[in-house]
Amino acid sequence: MTRILPTVVAAVVIAALAAAPASARPGDKRAATKLLRGSVWSTHQSGNVTGASLDRTVTLCRDNTYVLVSSFLAPIIEDDSGVLPDPETRVTGTWKVKRAKLSKNRRFGTVRVAYRTDAGERGTVVLAATRRGATFAGEPAIVSRTDTC
Repeated sequence: MTRILPTVVAAVVIAALAAAPASARPGDKRAATKLLRGSVWSTHQSGNVTGASLDRTVTLCRDNTYVLVSSFLAPIIEDDSGVLPDPETRVTGTWKVKRAKLSKNRRFGTVRVAYRTDAGERGTVVLAATRRGATFAGEPAIVSRTDTC
């Protein structure tokens, strides 16, 4: 009985540690910033209207500036005003990593990025990469590298 109790206690402690969320390690913010510089995150969303879609591409430049291009396509728009929405918008500004939690090998993780547009608007967005793929603001994303900025 005395041998079983330490084993049970150890199993409970191990289970509790496994269930507890991992905390960010020192250096994760710096490593995440380095990994994100020069990356391009692209998403595609289909709308309820046949053929409608929204494509977003954000380029995180090495100098901590960004370019966000949103393209909206709706082949059938019934609007009597005669004014069609601009099919493409471009937003520029600066970004920095606020919080990051990376895996030990730094291949996967979740990063909260704060941004400020050139117009002065502020916000945050979450970028994540798992074994299942990447997400940008909760939407499935394709990630690539760039040297354009």
